[in-house]
Amino acid sequence: MITVAIVPVRDQPELTARFLEMMREQTLEALYVLDNGSSEPTLKILEREMQRSERVDVLYLPELGIYELWNAGAQQADDVRAAEALEGVNLLVCNNDVQLLPGSVELLADALRSRRDLWAVYPDDRWDWHHGISKRRGVKIGTGVARDGGLYGPCFMVALDRIPWRPLISDTSYEWWFGDNHLAREIEEKGGKHARALGVPVLHDNEGTARHHPETQKMRERDRRRWIASQRGRLPGPYRRRMPTGTKVWAPGGKRIDGGEE
Repeated sequence: MITVAIVPVRDQPELTARFLEMMREQTLEALYVLDNGSSEPTLKILEREMQRSERVDVLYLPELGIYELWNAGAQQADDVRAAEALEGVNLLVCNNDVQLLPGSVELLADALRSRRDLWAVYPDDRWDWHHGISKRRGVKIGTGVARDGGLYGPCFMVALDRIPWRPLISDTSYEWWFGDNHLAREIEEKGGKHARALGVPVLHDNEGTARHHPETQKMRERDRRRWIASQRGRLPGPYRRRMPTGTKVWAPGGKRIDGGEE
């Protein structure tokens, strides 16, 4: 069993450098940076990180869309699993504008493997650790975690060995948003579950590619309208919350965020 992370990148060198530094404090076997056509300052940062760490590799994929990038990263992880005859792979999908506490990736992996019906988990985006909030480590099962019923798009982890279809994102026609929602819906329809990992906080600066490239704003609006149309007959309203089931399962050895024992 290994944990592999993928992160799409296009410029934003300061954010990219901060993300790479953060990932040095995480437990994982490989980090694939999916470069989508960055300019020289960002490319220099990526080159330095590859020289610094053997577990970092860069795939240069300037012509692909966001979900095609995710699929390329998932395929890379599948290839490693096959080559090394591994039992399973935890695939972490991240934006370069998220922040996680040290050790968070390992906690997500523990939560993901805590029960076999979990196919995906994501950090607890409701909490900001700077506010001093402590929660027991664990997962809460249910789909009421996002107003549109999807995963937490900026950061989530999937068990590639439990997902029976490829490519990972079967509908890559969404340009920027809602590919993760499509993935969540497929998980549910195939009998799996996705869950929020309680006590694994995350911050999303929302300062990444989407904000700094105006063309992505138009993409996001087109995707939003299309997703709402696809939900007719599925949800009581396009943005109505789905309530969680209330089922909870705690990962073993839970600790408070401040390091204290539960």
